Amino acid sequence: MSRVDTVNRVVFVLLGIVFIAGGTTALLAASGTLGDWIGEDTRGALLLTGLERSYTARSPWFWPVVGAAAGVLALLSLRWLLAQAGTSRLTSVTLDDDKSVGSTRILAGALTAAVVADVAHIWGVSDASARMFGSGLNPLLKLDVSLSETAQLAFVRERIETVVVPRARQAVSRPDLAVHLRVKIGGSARRYFE
Repeated sequence: MSRVDTVNRVVFVLLGIVFIAGGTTALLAASGTLGDWIGEDTRGALLLTGLERSYTARSPWFWPVVGAAAGVLALLSLRWLLAQAGTSRLTSVTLDDDKSVGSTRILAGALTAAVVADVAHIWGVSDASARMFGSGLNPLLKLDVSLSETAQLAFVRERIETVVVPRARQAVSRPDLAVHLRVKIGGSARRYFE
């Protein structure tokens, strides 16, 4: 599971718990059920009591701060939505698209597993992962490679460009398969595009 998927699931679970708790509390308060529990009748109660309304009236900064917080929350939400648009992971790649005879597909997981296996055999590679993005007819292979401290970057890159990428392109019958390669040495990452 990708990091984005994990973060999304955690955020959705936490938001779900908060919203369920808040909604349940609001329903119980509106029905008067909480009145018995907290010792007063809550039916028809205002959200802000007189004391809270007078505080907000005396504090000219209160509503601008609430508005700014809401704006920041809206921007974070927009950023999250844009991140979701960038995670259009492919499940399969179309090898040929001749509708008269049908179409042949290869599972993206099979291709990425083969690419990772090829990369793992290169001297100096300590870890690798691959993912497919885009559409079935216009795929993009993203390849992340971590190198050991003793690895030779030029050698690893040359092997990926001359052996791994051509094999991947041949496997999907796409000599123009776009590849995004990111190489990490120790703590730094270098990006290469093909």
